[in-house]
Amino acid sequence: YDQLAHHYLHSDRRDKALTYCEKAGDRASERFISKAAVDYYSTAIDLSQKADRASLHLKRALVWRRVGEFGRSISDGENAAQIAEENHDFEILYKALGAIRYGHRNLGDLNAARTFSQRALLAGEKANHAVFRIREILALGHIEMDQGNLKKAKATFEDGLRDARDLEDR
Repeated sequence: YDQLAHHYLHSDRRDKALTYCEKAGDRASERFISKAAVDYYSTAIDLSQKADRASLHLKRALVWRRVGEFGRSISDGENAAQIAEENHDFEILYKALGAIRYGHRNLGDLNAARTFSQRALLAGEKANHAVFRIREILALGHIEMDQGNLKKAKATFEDGLRDARDLEDR
């Protein structure tokens, strides 16, 4: 995909350049070649229409997160969340809010992490995706534990476990 992206970047085929930059970014990300992934996703963002950028910002946020660039991950997550919310794409919104939560938690801002986790929980519910809900309940439990609220953490983990068992029984 690298060569195709390079070829189409130097042609009049902006649509093909966008497609192959995203695919090259995906391949680089899968292979843990983070700088190349960020570069390809950045180029794809520049080539895309605003409505199509949410998934690209999310992909780049996840690469930034993997390399410990939590501030950049949060920024891309916020861009993805804003666009996803405008498009009523609750699956991407959930994932973007989760990326923001993860960044804040790793930066030690547990209050912000809780806020974004609660927003992600609502997005997961709007996406009508039970697994998203369970994951976010468990993330909230970890935040409670990090803050030393062990009783609340235990109750939250129990809620998540109960929901997971209910889902398994369906």
